[in-house]
Amino acid sequence: MTNLPTTTTARLRAVADLIEAHPERWDQSSWVGKGDEEDSVCPLDEVGRGGDCGTTACVAGWAVRLTPVGMLPETRDEWHAAGREVLGLSDNLAKVLFDKNFAPESMPGVLRLVAAIPEGGRTLQAAIEAGLTDLRKADLSGMDLSGMNLEGALADGGTVLPSNCGWKVLDGRVRYAP
Repeated sequence: MTNLPTTTTARLRAVADLIEAHPERWDQSSWVGKGDEEDSVCPLDEVGRGGDCGTTACVAGWAVRLTPVGMLPETRDEWHAAGREVLGLSDNLAKVLFDKNFAPESMPGVLRLVAAIPEGGRTLQAAIEAGLTDLRKADLSGMDLSGMNLEGALADGGTVLPSNCGWKVLDGRVRYAP
């Protein structure tokens, strides 16, 4: 891969483009894999980093793979921390985007929406305020949702909301029901 993206914004867009163009290469349940066969190496270690070796990866895995070697964080073997850093995400937004169960068909659009948020401000609240409405299978447990308007967001039985908030999943949507 030549001309790897050098900014977090360009990297978010590149991962979105890759997932959209090659959905078979996106496996949100795995940091990195090779087709159906699980691989224990990180994307950085793939032989022929620039070639097409059939590697699959989650959002964090592709973000690291699409980062120039000189820009990789020291935490590159810790997938959550490395992905969060190379995409410029807050911890709470990274927790949602990197969860193995959060794999909406709209993921390319979700990543582009996040890319439009200025670097340094990419939080879950900012993403929701910018229009993130697909929370199907999102794990929001343990997060402070006060001040966030989730009304009408898409949700399903896999959407996990904190037990101490007034938001509930009703009829496929998030509703406020204290």
